[in-house]
Amino acid sequence: MRKCLIFTLTFVMFICANINRLKAQEEGVTDTLPGKIDQFNADINDLKKMKISGYFQFQGQSADSAGEASVAGGNFGKNIDHRFMIRRGRIKFNYATTLTNYVLQMDITEKAVALKEFYLTYTEPMLKMFSITAGQFNRPFGYEIDYSSGLRESPELSRFVQTIFPGEVDLGAKLSIQPWKTSVWNIFKLDLGLFNGSGGNVPAIDNRWDFIGRFAFNKAIMNENFKVGLGASYYNGYFKNSPDASGVAEYQYQSSALGYTKVNNAPDYAGRKYVGIDFQLALNSMIGITQLKGEYISGTSAGSSSSSNTPSALLSGTATATTDTVLNTQGHPVIITTTKTVGAATFLRDFSGYYVYFIQDLGHTKHQLVLKYDVYDPNTKVAGTDIGKAVTSGSGAKATNAADIKYSTIGLGWIWHFNEHLKLVTYYDMVTNENTSLYDTTNKLNYKKDIKDNVLTIRLQYKF
Repeated sequence: MRKCLIFTLTFVMFICANINRLKAQEEGVTDTLPGKIDQFNADINDLKKMKISGYFQFQGQSADSAGEASVAGGNFGKNIDHRFMIRRGRIKFNYATTLTNYVLQMDITEKAVALKEFYLTYTEPMLKMFSITAGQFNRPFGYEIDYSSGLRESPELSRFVQTIFPGEVDLGAKLSIQPWKTSVWNIFKLDLGLFNGSGGNVPAIDNRWDFIGRFAFNKAIMNENFKVGLGASYYNGYFKNSPDASGVAEYQYQSSALGYTKVNNAPDYAGRKYVGIDFQLALNSMIGITQLKGEYISGTSAGSSSSSNTPSALLSGTATATTDTVLNTQGHPVIITTTKTVGAATFLRDFSGYYVYFIQDLGHTKHQLVLKYDVYDPNTKVAGTDIGKAVTSGSGAKATNAADIKYSTIGLGWIWHFNEHLKLVTYYDMVTNENTSLYDTTNKLNYKKDIKDNVLTIRLQYKF
């Protein structure tokens, strides 16, 4: 009997103890479950702030001539007139909150891995009308520079854009002013920025900042079936003149000498001033979306004797060595050799350039037809037939060359959008240079007539 009583009491105590333990565990689960759910929701919200996107462009190209100089993806190698290449391999990380936007974009090709964009944007919290962007990003000039190459209808930027704004991006900071989305003034935007002026991935080349400003207008009417965009841009920059071996700092074209003449008492800095206007029209009708886009730019650029590209063409120089005989601490003569790099002379050119796109969707299918015409005149002061002529003997002028030749390009394209991610682009560039008096003996190119430099591009793009 006693054994039964002891067993019963022990069993009851065991049951009570485990009931209390289970109750405590249940209360613990009840207490921690909401916390875990809150943490899970917070993690999900953080993931929503992060967006990863990008695109991959693989293409084959065929050129008219082996070793052709081209702006359609770069020059062809010696003895090469067709090639495969990864034109762009972009991956973009974007972390956005209510007031901040952090962007990192890389470009990965068979040639290199390069930083494309890396910047932070902050929007003030009260009006949400003013924002500051700092880092490496697209220059706020014109329309085509800031239009993604994953969306652009032509495979490459226009010739004058590639020449005047090589690489598209630059290091700097800009202030953007655009009224909040519900404001009737939201259709206007103003960008004001200061930049190194040397382009992305290139250190600052002088101690002056370049200014870029753009004012834009965008409006949709007719139930958003008709959209119009207008823009005006201004660039005011500098390049520090670096005298060449003969002490010349700057040349300007003089029509009387049919060449470039040294500027007496040249300033320390060469001016780079551009103005531009652009427009975009889009109409959605029963035949599909019809688009017409264009841009015009003119100004003065600072280049080298052999290139109107600014400013990367000016970065190289010539190393010269000088020797002096001095006495050392023991009074014995020793020879000291000093090496100094002398930069190339600066050449100023008045230029102009423009492009016009006509883009037509084929009804509501997945196909588009593209027609583009772009023109770049790197030296508007010289006529075509004067290029390459010998300058007056003893005048000190330097003759014009291939860097002064005007080019016009007609582009014909067909785009097939398989789906929202995949598209096929077939595009043919028909390039025409003006007739000159120049024969390039180094590259054996006769610019007295149109050289053969057309390019066919077939590109497959995947976008995610």
